[in-house]
Amino acid sequence: MQNQYKDAESTIQQAKRQFEGLGDRMGAAQCLQTLGDICRVLNQPKDATVMLQQAKEQFEGVGHRLAAAQCLQSLGNICWMHRQYDKAKDMLQHGRVQFEELGHWLEAAHCMCSLGIIDHKTGHILDAIASLKKAKEYIEATQMPQEDSVCVNFLQRINAFSAVLERQAESMEVTSQDVDALAVAVENQTESMETGSEKSCQIV
Repeated sequence: MQNQYKDAESTIQQAKRQFEGLGDRMGAAQCLQTLGDICRVLNQPKDATVMLQQAKEQFEGVGHRLAAAQCLQSLGNICWMHRQYDKAKDMLQHGRVQFEELGHWLEAAHCMCSLGIIDHKTGHILDAIASLKKAKEYIEATQMPQEDSVCVNFLQRINAFSAVLERQAESMEVTSQDVDALAVAVENQTESMETGSEKSCQIV
């Protein structure tokens, strides 16, 4: 699998150079974004951060707000995974606002879910519950086909995580293992959906 990513990285680097030679800033930015995501998957956070930051700036330069917001989301998740929670929250909040303004509610829900997990990790249980509630509202208000099992599964995991957090907030008997297991499940679901939800989601 790692070799496949390396092969893809080489091909995309060549494409990026060609786009740059043609003066195609949009094409070069898309290559940078993809390279950043590959580095993120390969656990190369420094390289991923540099490339995604460059991609974000280039997208902003050509007026592609959606792609810039996606880069912000990825940058926020890199910070979150490396426990840079303040930076992560700032980036994810900015990304969420942009997704909201563009009407991309599922992506906004991803950001809110990540923010909820950060709140949980930093001991702010009530804030985590509020963030997950908002994420649920976004998903439920989205025109989501019932057969979209990925979205349905995502919502089920959020519901389960929220229920456990509410029990924890009420000082009922909840083990840290219960909370952590559900946090990881939601975290993994958010990560897996992030690159697979390019469709535009409109409010009903």
